[in-house]
Amino acid sequence: MSYVTQGAADLLPPATKKNAAQIATALRRAARQSRAPVMSITGGGGFRARKSDKIFWGSIILSFVLLVAIPFVTASVYYGLIASDQYVSEARMALRTGESSILDSFSGITGLPSSQQFQDTQIIANYVSSRAMIDKLESQLELRAMFSRGDSDWWASFNPARKAEDFEKYWRRQIDASIDQQSSIITLTVRAFKPEDAYVLVNKIIENSEELVNKFSEKARADAVRDARKDLTRAEERLTAASVAMRDDRNRLGVLSGEATAIAIEKVLGELRVSLAREQQDLAALTQNVKSDSPQARVATRRIESLASTIATYQSKLADTGKEGGSATLADRMEQLSKRQAELDIAQKLYASATVAYESARIDAETKHGYLLAFLKPTIPEKALYPRRWLGWMLVVIPAIILWSLLAGLGALVRDNMAS
Repeated sequence: MSYVTQGAADLLPPATKKNAAQIATALRRAARQSRAPVMSITGGGGFRARKSDKIFWGSIILSFVLLVAIPFVTASVYYGLIASDQYVSEARMALRTGESSILDSFSGITGLPSSQQFQDTQIIANYVSSRAMIDKLESQLELRAMFSRGDSDWWASFNPARKAEDFEKYWRRQIDASIDQQSSIITLTVRAFKPEDAYVLVNKIIENSEELVNKFSEKARADAVRDARKDLTRAEERLTAASVAMRDDRNRLGVLSGEATAIAIEKVLGELRVSLAREQQDLAALTQNVKSDSPQARVATRRIESLASTIATYQSKLADTGKEGGSATLADRMEQLSKRQAELDIAQKLYASATVAYESARIDAETKHGYLLAFLKPTIPEKALYPRRWLGWMLVVIPAIILWSLLAGLGALVRDNMAS
């Protein structure tokens, strides 16, 4: 497009014609620039930046200072100049117990530790980071003083004036008790500002954990001993009562041993029967030569009657002869004594069983069933492993840069869309 016609241009002087051509070229260039899209972050269209562009760029610079520059400087100063060295002492230990359950027989097939052992290992790992361990260590060491030394930095150390719950959270950051799922090996690590503190803490934790292992079934074993003792006392009282009842019945019946008395009476009866048979033979031989009412025959007859009466007396002592109202026979007394003897035998067996059970429970209670095997002993560290300065610095700076980049890009995108 030209603002001077061709005919009119021919009538103009050469200098004027040259100026008109330059003006037309400048106008065409300005028209093309006005039609082309321009990014708002470059300052917008036109010949001067708008006021909103200055505000936008000011916000970008301010956000960079707040989100990137300040964290960068802070992390660099802290990790480079302020952060205190922390030393780590490590120990590895395994739990050994003699107790097992039915399910433990399948542990060899699966390759996993026994259920009881794994559960006890979990208890130890939780006990290490618990309030109970803190209280135990505080009674043995100046625990809070170890983590609040004057030469440690304020961020990593602990303020001793804070509450116990706060120190429990801090303690869980300073220790770690991890368990290998396959072998149930406990790996214990402790961080402290002094190498000696880390070493002492690991040893005390192992000592207190082993004490806990010994108390796992202490109550159950103490209950078992107490119950076994009660059973033994009852069995002893029953045996004493049965023995006294047997003694009283023996005194009342006049029989020490029914079997022995019966054997003695049978022996006497045997001898009496032999004598009776001999006297009867002698009387039969005598009556062949003299009369039956002769003095010799009457004497022999009286001896036979005496022997028969004696035999009948002894027989009545052994068993009932069918006479009513008589005294108790040996069979009756033996029946009563046999009941007492059965009660006495049962009481003796119960007493013997209770004695064995009590001794077994007592020995079991005095036996050490579990212990911690610290196969990797703690050592005094020589090199500080914490803080991991470069890692900590990058965890602060890199996320700050990423966050600022995302916010700046988002702001530019929104501004461009609003400008279009």
